[in-house]
Amino acid sequence: MSRSTGPQVLHPQEVDISRDASESCRKTRKEGKNVNNSRTRAAKVKAKEEKTEVNRSVKRSIIADKQNYIETLETEVEEASYQNKTKDMYSITKR
Repeated sequence: MSRSTGPQVLHPQEVDISRDASESCRKTRKEGKNVNNSRTRAAKVKAKEEKTEVNRSVKRSIIADKQNYIETLETEVEEASYQNKTKDMYSITKR
């Protein structure tokens, strides 16, 4: 007898992030290293503040990228609906 592993989970497609977001991710890693390498408490506090600012900008840019991705999917669905292509509409909405 074979065991059932449960329902199959469909993972959504990865959203492409912009170059700005990827560069900001690199900056976040760099700032994290600065926090670990700082010797005084004041320097650590300043480095942590800089890291949180960079981290916030990364999160904002990723949210904006996701929003742009959703908007492009919406336009694709609208175009498919105008052309009565239900199969395309279904495949786009499954993404």
